[in-house]
Amino acid sequence: MFTKILYKFSQTPLLTISLIGRSSVGKSSLFNKLQTGENVAITSNQKNITRDRKEAISEIFPLPIRFVDTAGIENVALKKILNPLQQKMLMQTINAIEYSDIALFVVDAKAGLTNIDHQIARWLKKTLQLTNPDPKLVNELKELEIKTNLKKAILVANKCENDVIFETDIDSQLKRMGLGNPIYVSAVDGTGFQDLLTKISENIPQAAFEEYQERKLKRKEKYKEIKEKCRQEMEEVIQQQQIEFDMKIWEKEFDLANPNPEDNSDLDDENIANPIYTKSPIQEKQGVSKENLQLRNPIMLSIMGRQNVGKSSLVNTLLGEDRVIADPTPGTTRDPISTYWVYKGQKIQLVDTAGIEPKPKIQTDLDLQIIAKTRSTLRFSNVVVLLIDSLGAFREVDLELAQEIVKQGRGLIIAVNKWDMVDNDYKAKIVKYLKGQLEKNLGEVPNCKLITISAEKKINIDLLMDQVIQVYDKWNTRVSTGLLNDWLNKFKKIQSLPSEDGDKLKIRFIAQIKVRPPTFALFINQGSLFKNSYLKFLRKKLSEEFDISGVPIRLVLRDIAYAKEKKTLERDNEMTVADLLLKRRRIARLAKQKLEKLKQKSQANKQ
Repeated sequence: MFTKILYKFSQTPLLTISLIGRSSVGKSSLFNKLQTGENVAITSNQKNITRDRKEAISEIFPLPIRFVDTAGIENVALKKILNPLQQKMLMQTINAIEYSDIALFVVDAKAGLTNIDHQIARWLKKTLQLTNPDPKLVNELKELEIKTNLKKAILVANKCENDVIFETDIDSQLKRMGLGNPIYVSAVDGTGFQDLLTKISENIPQAAFEEYQERKLKRKEKYKEIKEKCRQEMEEVIQQQQIEFDMKIWEKEFDLANPNPEDNSDLDDENIANPIYTKSPIQEKQGVSKENLQLRNPIMLSIMGRQNVGKSSLVNTLLGEDRVIADPTPGTTRDPISTYWVYKGQKIQLVDTAGIEPKPKIQTDLDLQIIAKTRSTLRFSNVVVLLIDSLGAFREVDLELAQEIVKQGRGLIIAVNKWDMVDNDYKAKIVKYLKGQLEKNLGEVPNCKLITISAEKKINIDLLMDQVIQVYDKWNTRVSTGLLNDWLNKFKKIQSLPSEDGDKLKIRFIAQIKVRPPTFALFINQGSLFKNSYLKFLRKKLSEEFDISGVPIRLVLRDIAYAKEKKTLERDNEMTVADLLLKRRRIARLAKQKLEKLKQKSQANKQ
């Protein structure tokens, strides 16, 4: 069944840095600054905005680094914290420290040091000594049960705008803490930020740089291997079927669909679904092999939905612990919260997101930040479980979220929560209504998965996770060019193709140019004949034939006739179409100017 966190971040190739400190010292602002300019964490003047830890990958260094923003620490002694919510917040910070390589200890230089700052400093120094602990130290930290890979703590004094350090004795206070010379920064105006980046870079092992460059080279080689294999398939089919086809058109589409291969982690050797694996006539129904299943990278699984539909409760049920702070009060989860976890041998990065509510209810800047961050989580997701309330589905916001997930090209599962509260007499009718809504509004996802669950009663939780893995496999599906065109030829014999004013649609060729999601290029004679209704029909047939359900299927139309005419035009005129158009516009402009001069001359003669 479920296995709780069988592997740690320290076993992944990414260096991990956590930001810790008391509340309102600017950790989240600094966290945002350490990204690529994006507001990754929710920030506000309100205290305790950050309740769980959150993570993001920064690209501003020569190699990717994982940064972790943690909740503010109010007391390092767990037994002295009476508020259960604050207890959970401290435990999240402790868990973050466990798998971090470096800690950024952030203090408020403007407000000065407090007793809590000194407690955190002592706690950090003890944690750094755990590589060779003495019995007395082990007893002191027994309550927290810390087993850490932390190697370095960097003291960061934030809010140093307007020369704050020259107005107080904060410098001498910080140096007496025993964590080395502090770095003075301002997350607001960027003061000292370069010094912080330099300090972090100095503590990155050289081996990490070398490993990252080697990984990028391997990705490029893997991409070339995949592209060459697909090219061979294409040329074989073209020769067998005696089709006149310019391979440069296919190559351009393939490269456009797969930009920057050196930055594509899907091409790493430890990735699951070997991207070279393709379905063949012999393996038509096999999908991704179980051997590959054990080798994959984590599935990036996000739980999304409206407020108070049970997202955090579902995550905690899956993990068997209060990893996400769950509370009956709507809006308890404010940032997307990430957990690494294992299910039936499959590694999963599980993300709980803040609830989305209809636009009229959005009133504050904080609400807008929460909505924007939740939606941006989609960019990093592989599969999304859209959780809806069985007592209030489908609402408009549910459908909007589902359509956004599909637009982003993510695998989608609709989970109907609180199913145990629905009267048995109405269950069949509700399922029929929901499936009808999916068919009507999500045409890009044929046979979208719909599962009824109860997070609280633990009903169908295993079924849900099994479907997550299946949908992920389908999201990675690659079908060989030969198999695709064999199917296309059979399809054209039994299905009539659209026509208009005597012109009939001709589908010359089909090839898959991308996975995640499956994307197919259709090379046709006239794009205007390909109507949306027929596109939906063809997508459904593709899904049924190759068992690609529950994921968006993208069809890219390419007009061969136009491409051929364009090539002929460029060859005859010895210049590109763009240059031809520019030349024609220049000629038209000169002609217009000459005509204007002739008019002026004619008028002058009349006078």
